[in-house]
Amino acid sequence: MSYLFANSDTQRQLLIAPSQIVVATDLTDSEILLPHIVSQALAHHAHVTLVHAILPANLLTLDGTLSYPEQERLDRSITGMVIDFGARIRALGVSCDVVAEHGFSADVIRKQIETRQATRLIVATHGRGKLGRLALGSVAAELLRSITVPIFAVGRHAASQVMRHATPRKILHPVSLTGNSLAHAEFVHAVAADCGAQLTLLHVLEADQPGRTDQAVLRAQHALRELLPSSGLQTKVDIQVCLGERTEKILEYADRISADWIIAGLGAKPPYWPLQESTAYRLMASALCPVFTCGRKAIGEKPPLAALEESRVSAQAGKLYS
Repeated sequence: MSYLFANSDTQRQLLIAPSQIVVATDLTDSEILLPHIVSQALAHHAHVTLVHAILPANLLTLDGTLSYPEQERLDRSITGMVIDFGARIRALGVSCDVVAEHGFSADVIRKQIETRQATRLIVATHGRGKLGRLALGSVAAELLRSITVPIFAVGRHAASQVMRHATPRKILHPVSLTGNSLAHAEFVHAVAADCGAQLTLLHVLEADQPGRTDQAVLRAQHALRELLPSSGLQTKVDIQVCLGERTEKILEYADRISADWIIAGLGAKPPYWPLQESTAYRLMASALCPVFTCGRKAIGEKPPLAALEESRVSAQAGKLYS
C-alpha cells in the first residue's frame, strides 16, 4: 500500500521533514507563529524564509495615494519589523532569512515557495487589524487552491495553547474514505511517526442519510484499517467512526482528545467550488489547534497500481451507503 511519491523517496521525505520552510507573516502574529517555527525548523534542521508582502499603496490610505517619501518611510519601517522578527528566530538557533516584497500576499508567498523550493508553508490565517486581514485572511482561498506544498495554518482560536501545540502529541486526521484517502493517510501516518505523536483516524457518517446502522459503522472501521500500512506501523493509531455533521463532529472530537494538530485533506472539489464550504476551511476558522492541510497537489499523483488500490478502498467505503 506504500505508494506516496513512490518514484521519489527524497521528495516524499521533504514533505514530511522539510529542509526549507516558508513562513508568511503580517507582523501581528509573531507570538503565535514563533513556537511553531522554531519547533518545526529545529526538528528537521530546516532553513526558514520569513516572508511579508508590502501591500500596494492604494490599499493603505483612504484616498488611495501615498507620497514617495511616505512610501519610503513605510517600507523602511516594515522591513525593519521583518528583520527584527527574523533576528528573534535566529536567536533561538534557527537558520533564517527575511523577505519584505511589494505585492499581494498570495503572489509573494508562491514566488518564495518556488524560489526556495520549500516544502512547507507556515501561516497564521487571521491577522489583527485591517492589514492583517487583507494580507492573509482574504487570500486563504487562493493559497489553499493553488499552493503545491502542505500548509500549516494557525487559526484565530489556536493561540491560547500555542506552546503545547508546537510539540504535538496527539494528531487527528478526518478521513472521507473517498478520493485521495489512501495517499492522505500514508502522509499523515508518516508525519505522526516523525513527531512521535499518537494518531486518530476519524470518519464521520452523515446522520441524515439512511442505512446508518451498527453494521455501517463496522464497515467504516474496516475501511479505515485498510488505510494503515500492512507492516511497519510506527505510531499508535486509534480508529473512530461517529455520526453527525462533519465539521461539527471533527471539532468536537478534536476537543475531546485534546488534539494538538488536525491534518485535513482538501478533497477533490472543482477549482471554482467556494472554499468557505470546504471542511478544511471551516476547520481553520474554528479549530482550537492548528490545521495542517495537504491537498491533492501537495500529495501528488498516484501511480497506476496505487489508483487501483484507491478504487478498492473507495468501493469498500461505498458499501457504507448500501
